[in-house]
Amino acid sequence: MQVIKENPYRIIGLLVGATAREQDRQIKRLKQFIEAEQDLEVDFSFPSLGNLLRTVESVTDAASKLDLDNSKMVAALFWFYKGNEITDEPSLDSLKYDNQQNPIEIWAKLTESREVTQRNSSAFQNLSTLLLCNAFNGSRVKGDLLEKGIMLKLKFLESDFVKDFKTLATDETYKTTKKSLQVFFLNEVQSEIAKNGGFSSNKFIEILNKQNFSAKEDFLNGFIQKPIEELERKTNQAKAKRKTNKADAKNIGKALFEDTSEALSSLKNILGISNIK
Repeated sequence: MQVIKENPYRIIGLLVGATAREQDRQIKRLKQFIEAEQDLEVDFSFPSLGNLLRTVESVTDAASKLDLDNSKMVAALFWFYKGNEITDEPSLDSLKYDNQQNPIEIWAKLTESREVTQRNSSAFQNLSTLLLCNAFNGSRVKGDLLEKGIMLKLKFLESDFVKDFKTLATDETYKTTKKSLQVFFLNEVQSEIAKNGGFSSNKFIEILNKQNFSAKEDFLNGFIQKPIEELERKTNQAKAKRKTNKADAKNIGKALFEDTSEALSSLKNILGISNIK
């Protein structure tokens, strides 16, 4: 998942919540190592997430994104933070050295109750980020990892502890809502799905319909606009073809049915079969 693999926090090698002083010191050190063409020190860039090419330019660009609260919040949604010293510290240290098994086991145990608490809130965020990244590793989307990652992230973003996360990631004056964060998160996932093959919009909708979250209605209402526009466009095209070639009306109708079956299926999944639209 590119928003994770190319996350500004990853490029700089820091966790969400790093202070401005820590950020400045890390950026300066990174640039010195890059310019001297020396091997970079181990940091929070987590090699198991995928290849990462750092240049002076990419570090400078990442730093600029982390200077603005809005883009900083965006980056934080798809990155890791230390919310529980006892469990997160060894988990994140394992990730530093290319070991995913240890953190997955620790965070999975903390989230198995599916109830977000002060003690396990960071486990929901961190495990979700790791699973989502793994879901998009390879040529096809791994549906089981995607569903688990979405579920964990929405649980976290629906909880009251997302306020603490926002405060940790941004300036206290930055304002946002649970709904806004949820919609942004889902838009990013939807965009990533569209870029990868083997996972349909219908499957994505099926996953969301299993979840309960504040932005569900708003997001799904926005999601239906595209298939509705597609259906109306293809229907109008079929009408025009039928008028000019009435003898071929049967084939035109059959083609319309086949061309719009996926869009109709998407709408049925979102709206239900009884919806008049």
